[in-house]
Amino acid sequence: MNTIFRMVFVKLWIQFIIVISIVGGLAGLFRFFDEIDSINSTYSIFDALIISVLGIPRRLYLDLPLITLIAIATGFGSMVRTNELLVIQSCGIEAKRLIFYAILSMSPILAGSLFYGEYGFSLIETFSNKIGRNKLNDDSVRFAWTKEDDGFVRFSVMPDGRVSSVIIYKLSYETGLLERLESENVNIIAGQLAFFDADRLEFSENQVEFNKAEGEIAARVTGDQAVWLAGDIATLGLSMIFAAAKYRDSVNLNNYRHWLIFFERLFLPITLVIMICMGASIFLTSFVRGSMSTSIVQLILVGLFYKIVSDFMTPLSELLGLYPMLGAIAPLSIPLFFMRWLFSQSS
Repeated sequence: MNTIFRMVFVKLWIQFIIVISIVGGLAGLFRFFDEIDSINSTYSIFDALIISVLGIPRRLYLDLPLITLIAIATGFGSMVRTNELLVIQSCGIEAKRLIFYAILSMSPILAGSLFYGEYGFSLIETFSNKIGRNKLNDDSVRFAWTKEDDGFVRFSVMPDGRVSSVIIYKLSYETGLLERLESENVNIIAGQLAFFDADRLEFSENQVEFNKAEGEIAARVTGDQAVWLAGDIATLGLSMIFAAAKYRDSVNLNNYRHWLIFFERLFLPITLVIMICMGASIFLTSFVRGSMSTSIVQLILVGLFYKIVSDFMTPLSELLGLYPMLGAIAPLSIPLFFMRWLFSQSS
């Protein structure tokens, strides 16, 4: 490892740790203020603090492009301030090599973004939802209806991604009887939905019978598919979002948001590389004639504009009927255009 690479690596990582600590601290503080309103006899300040801390990784993940841009800008800015960048360039080191060093230095972040997109969301979001539901007695559920051979089934999916209960409606066309089964003890294995200790109501023309029942019916959906139908996308990993999008497409359901989030997470390393290049380019071209702080402010403004456009592209791309992949990568035209403008000014 040569001296110049070590210098770039240390400078960028120091700034990245500083920036991500500030953003994470502010995100946790604001989340804690929101959670204070929910404090009661079962939900203490300590519980609110845990939920606030668990919410920090999600916020950092969503803001990672802007965090990376600020870290790169301040890292190279500090090298400009101490004349280290001038000495490096006077040694004949080209700008392309310094940009490559910057990308190589931040490669753990690139790999980590994919790892968190696959495993971090499902683990942290599920755990956070489970704590919040238990402490706040939050029984909010999402429902999914399916048509099975033996009737209609309504799955109840909790915020933590668990199928909490099912309601089964059976109708006999021969006898005219309607049967309703509700169970909170269910198991879906190998195409069979088994229910235990179910409340059974049987409606006939003249009477209603109530008793307990257990049994199983053929099920076209698995436990995962029930979550894909009704669960929160934010609790799913990258591969699970892909599977959910494919499944929803197979049953002719809207899967646009699933594909959009999938491509946004999949292309995040590419987004980070572009942010690294943009942050480094402004200090490695002859465009920088003003103060260092002015250059950093310019980059932050471009990054904020990218963030705003990226947030608006989710509903806008669906409204315009854009292909999800195009909706995910369209905001990247902003930093790419800015870099092209930088190099045109320096030539």
